[in-house]
Order: sequence, then C-alpha cells, then structure tokens
Amino acid sequence: MLGSLLALNLQVRRAIRAAMGCVLFILLGWYTNHGNQVASFALTFGVASLLVVLGTASVELLHHVPWPRPLVFLGDASYSIYLTHVMFFNVFLMGATVLGQLVRIDSTVLMWSMLIGAVAGGCVVYLYLEKPLIALLRRKLVSRRKTVLVAPESVRPNSKFSDL
Repeated sequence: MLGSLLALNLQVRRAIRAAMGCVLFILLGWYTNHGNQVASFALTFGVASLLVVLGTASVELLHHVPWPRPLVFLGDASYSIYLTHVMFFNVFLMGATVLGQLVRIDSTVLMWSMLIGAVAGGCVVYLYLEKPLIALLRRKLVSRRKTVLVAPESVRPNSKFSDL
C-alpha cells in the first residue's frame, strides 16, 4: 500500500499514516490472536482505524484515486451492510442449527460463510431498499425545492424596490 501511495507523488507523511494504520492493525491482530490482552479494543484498533482513514482521506483530498467499481459499490452499500450484518449472522446460525449442521461445520468455513452471507445480504438490502428509497426521496425533495424556489406572481411581494 505504501508503494502505491508513494507512486502518486504524495507527501511521505500522508503515505506513512495509512501504512502505519495497516501495520498497527496487523500487529494488534497478531498480538491478540496469540492470547494476549489489550487494554481497550476500541482505543487500540480505533487508533489504527484513525490512521488508515486519515491517511487515505488525505490522499483523496490531493489526488483523485480511481477505485475499482466493486469497491465503490461496497462503499456505497457499507451502511446497509453495517445495519443488517447481525441479522444475517443470526439467520445463518439459526438455519445451520435447524439443519443440524452447526457442529459439523469447521469454524473457519462457518466464519467465512457468515461474512460472505452478511455482505451479500447487505448488498441486496442496498440494491432493493436503500438505493430506491434514496432515489425516491431525492426526486421528492428536488421537486419540492423547485416549487418553493419559484414563487408564482401572485405571491411575490409588490414594492417599489422589486424592479431593482
């Protein structure tokens, strides 16, 4: 990641912020995966997240970064994914429990299946619920704004300064 950011001729400080966040995430994940405890997950992983977001956002302020369309779509659908992921986790676990497959599935396969299912489910919610609602509300708000901005002749104030 650092190499691609430097290839855009950015200041080294901006690239280092994003790279430090990624490295911190990897180190914290390795540290906690080996049975070690951290004082606060929100604080430690929050700082790593802050560095990644700050670094990448500062890159986008200076240069347009052409992101691949699938990543742009995931970014657009991210709020729906965030709001619905727990529901899709529960649906998956309940389905596996009812079918009697929960104890038979390897934990890694279970985790990846739940993750892919939750992201796919959130994308479906985005496509068929959030995106149409946004388009509908945008049309209604724009049409309302047009009617408010253009007042009919009878409503316009009649004063001697109106012609100025």
